[in-house]
Amino acid sequence: MNLANLTFAPQVPAANRPVPTTGRRAGFSLVELLVAMALILFIMGILSQAFVTAIDVFRNLKGLGDLQDNLRAGANQFRFDMSQDHFEGKRRTSDPTFTSVPPREGFLRIYQGAGSTLEGNDGDNMPSYRATNHILHFASRLKGNQQQSFYTAQIGAASRALFFTKATFFNLPPPGADDATLNPQPGAIYRSQWAEIAYYLVQTGTTEELYNPGGAGQPLYGLYRVQFVAVTDSSQVNGQFANGAITDFMGVACVPGNNTIAFLTPNDFASGTRTLTPGAALPPNASAALVVPNVVSFQVQGITQGAAAPADMNYDSASANNVVLQGVSIVIRVWDNTSRQTRQLTIVQDL
Repeated sequence: MNLANLTFAPQVPAANRPVPTTGRRAGFSLVELLVAMALILFIMGILSQAFVTAIDVFRNLKGLGDLQDNLRAGANQFRFDMSQDHFEGKRRTSDPTFTSVPPREGFLRIYQGAGSTLEGNDGDNMPSYRATNHILHFASRLKGNQQQSFYTAQIGAASRALFFTKATFFNLPPPGADDATLNPQPGAIYRSQWAEIAYYLVQTGTTEELYNPGGAGQPLYGLYRVQFVAVTDSSQVNGQFANGAITDFMGVACVPGNNTIAFLTPNDFASGTRTLTPGAALPPNASAALVVPNVVSFQVQGITQGAAAPADMNYDSASANNVVLQGVSIVIRVWDNTSRQTRQLTIVQDL
């Protein structure tokens, strides 16, 4: 080999060599970064709006669920009370002989301080009414011999000794009146299968201020239930206690008389004497319980023989005046402050 004929290419310093560009990029351009940021912001906006909407839907559903639970609890209590006997034996207001042969025990009353007010129609073109001074007032008689088959009331310690030595419960002292295991607190528990019960509204706030009855907005009410336990035989206890002792008989059916307390029996109920007077203040021995909160309307109507639909009426079984009452219609409308909506429950009970 002749080395004299060989030539060599000059060496280029590494710093001056061209950088190959095929298959490699130095980074993103400003335009690409701006486009990517815009897309990210757009997606985040959609996701945040969907999240807010989901929270609102969940809040509304929870509010409506709580509202339905309140209505369901009230409906269960109504159905239980209304399914009991209201008169002696199996007598009913729909019996053909009810108006000709008045009941000897118990009563049923629909009280309306004013009629229902038509407010408009809902989405199904059904009329919507408002009633805030209706009262459902009746006697109830439980059946059975278990503890849950008796209504109970607390007798104060100052009056228990005299009260329980008299004939008040089927002419015998109530079972368990002096049983410390059933009654560890001062006083005694009186039991009876008869009670006077009433459902009524008390204003508690407004749709704008839930806990301020004098606030702006539509009035909101609490639906309350009050109960008074009746004695079966009052012959030996009437006239034994002064009027001032009436608070010793919380939840007992009694009224102040001529300086003494008169205890009421189912026979007194039938003749028109009751503990509660609709439209008047509650007696001092009343113990009421909230059944349904945030009520907009509580409507009680009667269903009479031959009527095509429930109607406003004032009815009392002690003076039925040939009115054959076959049932009652109870409509409760409740307000949900979260969704700003109302829900309505209708209960129809035959009598």
